[in-house]
Amino acid sequence: MAPPPAPTSRSYRGFAVGLLLVLHSVSAVGLVTWNFLDPRLEPIQLWQVVLDPNAAPLPPGAMWLFQASVWLSLATGLGLVTAVFWGPLACRSIKYSAALIVCCAVWLSVQHHWQQVSWWGHRQRIQPAVSFLEQIAADLTQDWPNGDGQHPRFGPFMAYPIGRPSTLILLKPAATSEHRMWLAAIDRDPRDGTLRFELSDGFQTLWLEHPNSLEPLPGSFTNGIGAQYDVETWIKVNPAWRLSRYR
Repeated sequence: MAPPPAPTSRSYRGFAVGLLLVLHSVSAVGLVTWNFLDPRLEPIQLWQVVLDPNAAPLPPGAMWLFQASVWLSLATGLGLVTAVFWGPLACRSIKYSAALIVCCAVWLSVQHHWQQVSWWGHRQRIQPAVSFLEQIAADLTQDWPNGDGQHPRFGPFMAYPIGRPSTLILLKPAATSEHRMWLAAIDRDPRDGTLRFELSDGFQTLWLEHPNSLEPLPGSFTNGIGAQYDVETWIKVNPAWRLSRYR
């Protein structure tokens, strides 16, 4: 019986290309998934992480891991590109070149939609808060307070302006879910009755809005203590709620 043929340099190069492809795919999927799950990654751009290790507000250990994932994606991507020159014959085919072009297009799309992916994550995390606030919205729609008071679901509050309040400021933030979303204030738009719930997760402030109709898109508003808010971005949570960020 003849012995099996010894591995050739071509087979080693094919294995190396396959390994690069697996590592690149895993790191890419990991980065997108991390962005979806972690609200702290929304403000950054991936190229910033390459240049600045402090670009994201992450703990040192998590930041090191995230930056290592970015560098792994970059290094393996460059390896797949240069495999056209050193890889097996299949790497010089039209099919392989088309795959590289698709890969580049996917990364450009990831970079372009980085914040959008993060907002999909916000929408997923906000669902328990919606369940908590639905009854509060129904109560306040029927009976908006005329002054300072206390609500059985979110505790004591101060109402501004005095006489015709449009903003309720909670004296103690109320937990809306097990995901550490805290309710700090409630605003009612005097123009159309839209209710806005100011929520914080410790990293950023978002507004969960319950409009009478989703036809009027979120815009600027002034709350009961005279603070001006201009909409920055928003996403629909369900037919009755939307999530917004104001500046």
